[in-house]
Amino acid sequence: MLVTVEDQGKLKRKLSVLVPLADVQDTYSRVFAELRSHVRVPGFRPGKFPRALAEKRFQALLDREAAENLVPKYFDQALKEKELRPATEPRFQNLKIDKKQPLTFDVEFEVFPAFELLPAGAFKLEDPPIEVTEAQIGERIAQLRKESATLEDKGAAPAETGDTVTFDFEGTLDGNPFPGGSGKGQRCEVGAGQFLKDIEAQFPGMTAGQGKAFDLTFAPDFPQPSLAGKTVQFQVTVHKVEKAVPAALNGEFFARFGKIETEAQFRDSVKERLRAEAERARLSAWRHALVDQMRAQYDFDVPESAMADSLHRYEHELAETDPAALQDAQKLEQLKAERTQAIRGDMRLDFVVDTYARQHDIQVARSRLHDRFTLQALMMRRNPGELLKTSDGERMLKLLHHEMLIEKVLGHLAHVVLGKQIPPELAAGPPPEDSALEAAQGGEGQPAGEAPAGMASGPETGGQAGPAAAGQAAGQQGAEPHEGEEHRHAR
Repeated sequence: MLVTVEDQGKLKRKLSVLVPLADVQDTYSRVFAELRSHVRVPGFRPGKFPRALAEKRFQALLDREAAENLVPKYFDQALKEKELRPATEPRFQNLKIDKKQPLTFDVEFEVFPAFELLPAGAFKLEDPPIEVTEAQIGERIAQLRKESATLEDKGAAPAETGDTVTFDFEGTLDGNPFPGGSGKGQRCEVGAGQFLKDIEAQFPGMTAGQGKAFDLTFAPDFPQPSLAGKTVQFQVTVHKVEKAVPAALNGEFFARFGKIETEAQFRDSVKERLRAEAERARLSAWRHALVDQMRAQYDFDVPESAMADSLHRYEHELAETDPAALQDAQKLEQLKAERTQAIRGDMRLDFVVDTYARQHDIQVARSRLHDRFTLQALMMRRNPGELLKTSDGERMLKLLHHEMLIEKVLGHLAHVVLGKQIPPELAAGPPPEDSALEAAQGGEGQPAGEAPAGMASGPETGGQAGPAAAGQAAGQQGAEPHEGEEHRHAR
């Protein structure tokens, strides 16, 4: 095999590959043997038709099969020989295949940028101590008791903030009912902002059986055009007023939170939960701080084609979300400049994360990835197994893996920067839960940073789980429902 590399500037490379004639002829022979074993030709016994006939009838098929056998194999060998790692989807050109000639083809792609990881000392993080006070414990217990409260009828007593009222309402415009302007048997917690605030404001002081009429003027930008800026008349009638009675601190209440029997044990449990929440919040703050510092300190080229693809997708998004921007050249250029900067920063972060993961053998636990994918699918009201069979499911799995790799790398780096012991869930090497699973199955672990089985590689990632995935993820927007959300905000 003969391989030459042309440096086309920045990260662009062009490989020219020549495959020896002997290898080409050997591949054609194997392809012909495979074809003869599967194709029947009238007038010949199965598998006995001559090669000359196959080359006459099926030459295009033979050429295609030979190319599909040869090109990926020798492209991979060429990359290894020249120590190149594509960061974008390769574009194959000038493919020339003939059983009587050496195979030649060209490939253009962009490579991973060359850069050095910054030392841990280049980053600064604050490490505030975590303290859980008795006041915080009391506030959380009060919140939990309120969430488990029961409602008690107040009879003729007036409604107060925090009470629940059951009521009817009817609205008219110029004496006529309007769509959505009436309802019966509605329930609302006074002061909780669960209903139209002008209606909710009428409830304090009202008693069961009492009615009240009032005018309400809708804002000029009210979503319902027929009511925008109009004054309507409302009549509300309260049927019941109920008071929330917090759950008693007893065994029945404690049992909802595990094997807890006493108030002292319950307070200890709440304290540990608050401490765990504070630790997660602190880790999240470290990750955000590292992302900001990485964006400020790393400066290297990123694949231009991936950038162009991302900006092209962004313009398509604008056509749906802000079509007027496409008609305003100045605004469009400003938006594209801002998005370009964001995408470039995301891509650099991805390359840094991928490089750190490979150097430190940071791996995503497949079991945790599976759990997060399942949770996400259920939140979407989709069957996880069926979703994974679709392109949307594969894309979601890929992005979740990408998010989790970022989380783990940043968490690992944060502990290194602070000189702290790295917890097991952030440690390098095969995740313990996957190691146990692999031992039971007799398999091998997952290489660092690589996508799990069932995850298709995207066109910008060149088969990698992280770098240039920002070209797809950039601009996707996603309190902290789960840890994976924080990096969408960090970006």
